[in-house]
Amino acid sequence: GLIFGLIFGLIFGLRAEIKVRDQPNQGIWETRNKMLITMGLALPLAPLMYIVPDWAVGEEVKLLEALVSGGGMAVLIGFLAGGGDALVQHFALRFVLCRWGRMPWNYQDFLDYASHQDILKKGGAVIAFITIYLGSI
Repeated sequence: GLIFGLIFGLIFGLRAEIKVRDQPNQGIWETRNKMLITMGLALPLAPLMYIVPDWAVGEEVKLLEALVSGGGMAVLIGFLAGGGDALVQHFALRFVLCRWGRMPWNYQDFLDYASHQDILKKGGAVIAFITIYLGSI
């Protein structure tokens, strides 16, 4: 089983698509949108988790409690399933680096400025340092 698992993992586990980003912060915006869509889909369904069991056993349905609890559950589901952890990590890292003075808050403006000064070369979402070959010194 271990040998089969290693062979299977090496063959099929190494095939990963690399997403091409065209815009700055495209990945974090996609994560935010995914999180909001997941919350939007969970919002009408989550209160049913509280209403249906009470209704099925014939108890009184507490609609306000179901809406509040279901709404909280929808936010939690949307946050966890939609990639909210990546969003929090992204902004926490940006905040710490900005607070320590290691990078500006609007990093894209900084990179644009550096490319205008011919320190960096930009090509779509790829940024590279410009290297100067001085020959043999």
